[in-house]
Amino acid sequence: MHIEVDLTKCVDCKNCMLLCSFFNEKDFIPSLARIKVLRKGYNTFSWHVCQQHEKELCRQSSCIKSCPKGAIMKRGGRIVIDYELCDGCGKCVEVCKYDAIFIHPKLKKPVVCILCLNCVKNCKRGAIKIFEGNVEVTEKVLGGKR
Repeated sequence: MHIEVDLTKCVDCKNCMLLCSFFNEKDFIPSLARIKVLRKGYNTFSWHVCQQHEKELCRQSSCIKSCPKGAIMKRGGRIVIDYELCDGCGKCVEVCKYDAIFIHPKLKKPVVCILCLNCVKNCKRGAIKIFEGNVEVTEKVLGGKR
């Protein structure tokens, strides 16, 4: 399972980033959000979230291969980090072409999207969707609770 952002519906409100940071940090700090929607110009956005790459972008799992401690792995199709093994070296961040993993400034260790789905549930424009492979399953997973 992964999420994707439909940039034709996204208005760059940053609610997804605020909700993500609140869920994970208990504070509204968009820079610590695991999902990033970034404006690249007047009418152009990009988005970054680790689990997006399950579909096509990062099948090579470069973050997993780069970890000298073996602290990053896939479980149930998700990227997870074993913080007891991780030493915070940052090699996973260096190899991620999509800026989807970053070193948390307080934890000093990498963080990724945990697929809490709060961004999907609360996107008023319906721009963030859940996919299983190439099939959208947003309504099936949320059960109409958007």
